[in-house]
Parts: sequence; C-alpha cells; structure tokens
Amino acid sequence: MIPLIALFTWVALEYAAAKRQIIEEKRENLTERVTASIDQEATSVLRLLESVARSESLSDGDFQNFNMQSAILLAHPQIDRAWAFTRDGMVVADSSDAANKPEQIPPQLQTKILSGAFAISSVMGDGRNAYAILGVPFSSNGQITHGIVAKINVGYFSQLFRQAGMEPQWAAAVVDRNGQFVSRSLDSSYQVGRIARPELVDAARKPEPRGTFDNVTYEGVHSLNSYQRSSLTGWTTVVAVPFDVMTAPLRQTIPLLVVGGTTILAATLLLATYLARKIAQPVRNLKDYAHALAGGMPVEIRTQHIAELEEVRVALEKAISQNARLSALVASSGDAIISIDLDGTIRSWNKGAEELFGYREDEISGQPKTVIVPEHRSSEFGDLRRQILSGESVRVETQRRHKDGTIIDVSLNSAPIRRPDGTIFAISSIIHDIRDRKAAEEHAALLMREIAHRSKNQLAIIQCIANQTAKHTSSKEEFVDAFEQRLCGFAASHDLLTHWNWIDVPLDQLVRGQLEVFVQWPSPQVDADGPSVKLDAASAQALGLALHELATNSTKYGALSIGSGHIKISWSRKSNGQSEPLLDVAWLETGGPEVVTPTRRGFGSFVIEQMASASLSGEARIDYRPQGIVWRISFPYPGVGQHQSTKAETV
Repeated sequence: MIPLIALFTWVALEYAAAKRQIIEEKRENLTERVTASIDQEATSVLRLLESVARSESLSDGDFQNFNMQSAILLAHPQIDRAWAFTRDGMVVADSSDAANKPEQIPPQLQTKILSGAFAISSVMGDGRNAYAILGVPFSSNGQITHGIVAKINVGYFSQLFRQAGMEPQWAAAVVDRNGQFVSRSLDSSYQVGRIARPELVDAARKPEPRGTFDNVTYEGVHSLNSYQRSSLTGWTTVVAVPFDVMTAPLRQTIPLLVVGGTTILAATLLLATYLARKIAQPVRNLKDYAHALAGGMPVEIRTQHIAELEEVRVALEKAISQNARLSALVASSGDAIISIDLDGTIRSWNKGAEELFGYREDEISGQPKTVIVPEHRSSEFGDLRRQILSGESVRVETQRRHKDGTIIDVSLNSAPIRRPDGTIFAISSIIHDIRDRKAAEEHAALLMREIAHRSKNQLAIIQCIANQTAKHTSSKEEFVDAFEQRLCGFAASHDLLTHWNWIDVPLDQLVRGQLEVFVQWPSPQVDADGPSVKLDAASAQALGLALHELATNSTKYGALSIGSGHIKISWSRKSNGQSEPLLDVAWLETGGPEVVTPTRRGFGSFVIEQMASASLSGEARIDYRPQGIVWRISFPYPGVGQHQSTKAETV
C-alpha cells in the first residue's frame, strides 16, 4: 500500500503543480494582452494625431480647417479633446467648443513634444474625471513649429481587462510611472488617478520591465501579481490572482487523494476479508458511539476487543467528556468568564458575567471592553495586552463597572487563547467578585484595631487591679488570693461582654454572672429586680468589678457568710430634674452578721466607691448599717424617660 499511495500522492501533487503553472502562465499572458491592448489604443490615438499633423492647415494658419480635422478625433471613444500649441505654449487651435481653456500641458511633456518625440503624460485628475495627455510634434519646412495633443479619458481602458479575458475572481490595474492608477478592474470610478498601494508603486519604478510580487489589494485579498511595463507609454500593467485561486489546484487534489487512498484501501480490504470482517463491526460500533457522545445522547459502553480501537474509544470518551465539563463549567460558573479580542472587543459572555455586570450577552457582545472598565482603570488593557502577547498569564486585583455605574472590586485572571499554530489571537478572563472579601478584610482590620484598643484597656484595668491589690495586702499569699478572686470577677464580666459582642450587655445577665461565682443560681439568698437595661462595654466592666467586690465582701463578712443572710439587688431609671436621665443601682444586705464600720479602707472600698464613680461618671456611696451594707450608685443613662421598661436600653 505505501508505494501505491506514495505514487498516487506524487501524481496528484504534480497535477496540482501543473494546474498552478497553467494559472501563472494565464496570468502572465493576460498581463501581456492588457499591455498590448493599451499600447494598441495609444498607437491608435498617435496615428490619428499624426494624420492631423500631416495636414498643412497649421503651417498655412488655417486653424478653422485644423479644428474641423481634429474634431474627427473626438469620434474616437477615448479622446475627449484635441488642440495645437505653438513653441511658446500658446493654444492656436482647439477641437472643443467649450468656453474653458484646454488642460494645462506639463512643461516636461511640452518640451519633449517640441523636441520632436512622441510623449504621454502621467494621470491627472481622479475618478471619472481622470485623464492623460498624449501628443506629437508638427513640422513645417523641417522645423518643429507646433505641438498637437489630445486629452484621453483613461477610464476607457478599464474595459480592456474584460476584453482580454480576465477571470471574475482576478484583479488588474494599470499604473503610470508615478504609481497612480490609470485604470483598475475593481472600483475604477473611485481609484483611477489615486496613488496605488506601495507594492504597485515599487513595481512601476523597478528597472526590470516585468516580474512578479505579492501584496494585499485594497479589497483585503492576498494576491500574487505579474507586472509588465509598456515601452510605448511607460505604464505598468499589473494582474493579481488571489492566493486562494493559486492554491485551489492543491486543495482540489485532496479529494483525489482521498478517493485514490480509499480505492487502494478498498482493494487491500478485499484481500484481507477475514480481518475486515473482524474489524468492521467494532469500527461501526465506535462510530455510533462517537456520534452519540458528540450529540450528548446516552450510550451503551462496549469494550472493544481490538486494543487500538479500545484506546480510541477511551480517548474519544475522555475528550468529549472533558469538553462537556469545560462547557458546563463555563456556563454554570458563578464567576464571570469572558473572551476578548486583542483590540479589546468582547466576544463571549457567560451567565456569571451577566449576573456580575448586568449586561446580557446579546447586548454586550461586540462592544469594546471599556464598557465595563472605569475611566481611572482605562490604561490597564494596554499593559494586560503586552503581557498576554508575551505568553504570560496575568492575575491582578482591580475594579470594574456595573451596568448601573456601580464600581465593583474584582480579581482578574487572564490567559492567552491560541490558535492551533500557537499564535495568540484573543484573551480569556475569569473575573471574580471580591467585594465581600474586601469588606471582610476591612472589617478584620477594624476588628484588629478594636482588639488592640480593648486589649490595652484590659491590660490597664488588670494593672490597676494588681497595683491596688498590692497596696492593700501585706503578704504574697494574700496578694495572690485577692488578685485571683478579682481576676475571676473581671473574667466573668469579660466572658459576658464577649458573649454579647462587647455591646448591649443586659444588666440582669451581668448581675447573674458576678453572683453565681459565689452562690448557685438562682439562689434564695439573692433577689435581682429591675427593668430591661443594656450597658456598653466600659459601663459593664466598671459595674461588674463593683458587684464582684460587694459579693466578695458579703461572702467573707456579710449576708452570704451565713445561710440566713439575704441580698437584694435592684435598679431603676429616674430623673434628676435635669436634662440627663440617670440609672440607679442599689445593693441591700440583710440577715447577716452585725456590720461594723471598717476603720481601714482597702481595695474593695476603692473599687465600689471611687473607681465605680469615676468610670461611670456617677455618684457611688456605701452605708455600713448594723443590719447590713447598703451600696448605691447613680450614673447617667440616656434611656430614662425615652423607652418603655420592656425594651433594652444601652449606656
């Protein structure tokens, strides 16, 4: 099989090369025919001018007869006007009755004619008004006395392409030595008289009179061109054949190769009937399997008994499954997944992008990327494009704009999209909404600052407790015992503050937290009563320390030191007659040992009197009655007189 297929391939490629050679020869022949046709037309005009020049009308000064003779020239379809001029450039005869002056003859052209040579100008004017001037000398008695010129409409030459047998898909043009279009097979009414593409200008100025080059036409068609310069006019004819036409023979050989290869394969299969029968059914099964997988239909998995076919089945299943998963991931992703051309045009837009930015795919597709980019981020795309073109993947945090104008914090993951040949032609971007994360980071930073602030406060309070305890204890053991007890009270307040997130701590919970360290809660020895009140962190800590000291003192010396003792804790709101309301908290002990007014003030007295008063900006007082201690504090509380007793209030 290998020699047969190689031979068939060689024959097919030779056939394609021969067909291409025919196209190239046809292109060169067409170039020659067009050049010859233009030369023929120019020669025709020259002969007409020379026939007029042989008349003695100019030498006799019979300009009217010259005008009549030259008027015959106008019958020629490409001649618009003819006139004669003297050596000093004055027009002495004109075939046209128009009131306007004849077109100005370029000085170089006039000099050449009066020197006794035929001459033709470059194209002047443009579009439908484009023309060239062609002239011959007039001699009398061996002296050149006049020049005879004709204005020819160069648009007339455009029909020569069709007459020369040019194919519909081809393009042709004629340019003068300056690179201006004399005629063009496509869009001639607009292009004639204009400067051609640089490749055609170079061809018109090359020293070689003929050759080939490739370029892209004004219509955007990549073509291979033949050019030939006329020795008569100096104009260059260019015939362009699209590369698609040039490569068509090679493409056309592919079916021949397929047919030939199939024929050889069929012949080989006929010689291997047994193997064919063994392989045919598994191959058909695999084909049906592939169609079903590609169509998303359920399939019955059949293991192939031929190892190679089984590998193909497994690979096919894996590839289609992976593609389906990728498509499903893009479609169902909560993140925005979009693709962008290298010029910034949006090409694809998934559901996640619709939800993030508010634009439907049909209204955003084809729009520039700047639609979703805030003005202050407009320079980012240039940097992103440079990195992507270098083959990098880019991950940044930036901002984008919602349809309603809202600025969105996002993370942007961009990567290049490549063609099969590896060239980068687009950018894929996965855009994730990070507004919640940003808010969480800001909140975390705020919490860290708050924690630092509160930690400093806690350390200051603990330091104060330690200093005051040290002042009022006489031994290390006494200090440790008193310090531990006060830390327990402080910890109870801290736990309560933590439970209530350091805001709005219920007063009844604060009372319970401090008392249940000393008695089982609820206790028949303790009554707590008052309206629903909530305290801020500073107030809760200060009041908690005071309650802890009162409970500690009661456990050692007061009502809680014996079973018959009783404590009543109450609080109420009241007005002091001024604009600021007050909260009044009272501690009343009864049934305990007889109370004796202490002769020495310790840390407990400092906490429940001075520290509580200073921390709460209120007034605290303690009364050592024989039947039991009475402690009361009043401090500003904005809730008094403004809320019902059933509602929580915050100090």
